Amino acid sequence: MSVSLFLGCLAACFFVMLRWCSVALPKEKWQVFAALPLVKGSNGEWTGLNITYYGFFNGVAWAAAAAFLFLLLGAINVHYAVIIALAGAMLGISLPASRRMARFVENKKFTATSNGALFVSLITLPWIINILNRSSSRVAGDHIPILPAIAACAVSYAYGESLGRMACISFGCCYGKRVDALPPFFRRIVMPFSFSFEGKIKKAAYEGGMEGIPLIPIQSITAAFCFLVALTGTWLYFHGRFGATFVMTLAATQIWRFASEVLRADYRGAGRITAYQVMALAMVVYSFGLAAILPAPSGLAANLARGLGTLWNPAVLLFLEILWAGVFIYYGRSKVTESVLSIHLREDRI
Repeated sequence: MSVSLFLGCLAACFFVMLRWCSVALPKEKWQVFAALPLVKGSNGEWTGLNITYYGFFNGVAWAAAAAFLFLLLGAINVHYAVIIALAGAMLGISLPASRRMARFVENKKFTATSNGALFVSLITLPWIINILNRSSSRVAGDHIPILPAIAACAVSYAYGESLGRMACISFGCCYGKRVDALPPFFRRIVMPFSFSFEGKIKKAAYEGGMEGIPLIPIQSITAAFCFLVALTGTWLYFHGRFGATFVMTLAATQIWRFASEVLRADYRGAGRITAYQVMALAMVVYSFGLAAILPAPSGLAANLARGLGTLWNPAVLLFLEILWAGVFIYYGRSKVTESVLSIHLREDRI
């Protein structure tokens, strides 16, 4: 399969999915995936733990990002065991950082941020690769070229960031400003694509008081933009332009992150320029600096068939399944909602 055909198939599948998600997920029924009874009250009803689609789609996003990391690093002949070690180390940093950075910036205990997780991960990534290179060379004789590796991580992040917006649509978070606040010309353009969130437990409703009000579909716009950036980065990667892949992918996603904040209405921390915007600009500068000082490997070619072969491996597939389930559980347990369950017999079926 050619790289262009592969990317074309990816794009077609993604935009069909994005269209469905943009129509379905703002509805109330697409927030709670399941409710688990925990404590039975004196009246016979149970207090339940809500499991959300936010966790489900975050699991999909993280697993997809990891899958692309296996694909891209496998394409330059990095052993799958070394990629598992790298992915595991990054997860060990990113998952807790997503909550701790949100708590630091927004002073909210039960929320998460992908941008804060990326900021912490990017700073530590070259050091993690260095540590893995020292240990893996002794164990497996394998070596991770740093510039292609951070380029692969940047592209994988862009795919994950794109798919992660589906979680935001289902939960009603990261929501846009009101469409009726736009100038008339832009209002007419945006209105057919706007989101109107249903249900009082959507974050746009309980935090912003905007249930049923047409909002700028910033989640879908971000998803589409990041996916196009990821596709471009993948094309550059398979043409051996690793430095350009890293700088373009990271700079484009973070410049968009900075710009898109002006279209959002949710709380992003104090100040006109938020901490997340400062982080985004800092990562753009950092990406240019890293690309300038890291040596570009000579004669290294990425092969799509080899990457797909690495991905189609029982150990890798098991890792991805465990990752999806772990992230689903980690993010899916709702901390801001609960349910009341009444369990009874169907007398007509006994």
